[in-house]
Amino acid sequence: MASASIQTDIACFCEKVKALNQRLMTVEDHIAMLPEHNAELRSLRAKITDLEDRSRRDNVRFFGILERKEGPDIKAFSPELDCPGLLTAA
Repeated sequence: MASASIQTDIACFCEKVKALNQRLMTVEDHIAMLPEHNAELRSLRAKITDLEDRSRRDNVRFFGILERKEGPDIKAFSPELDCPGLLTAA
């Protein structure tokens, strides 16, 4: 009777060990993929930074003009800027 109980306990422990081994292998597989994922993440971040920088290069800044001074019609305001061809060049 005691040996049957011990064998049941051993079988239960064996199942738990098998389950833990399976989980450990899964974790090890995920850990093995981390360097590849980190490299991909670095590459994607570099691409995002490059795209953001390129996007900023297209921005035009005007100094000395008050915000919202142009009103709703930029074409009517452009002669005040004294920049001939400002809107025709675009």
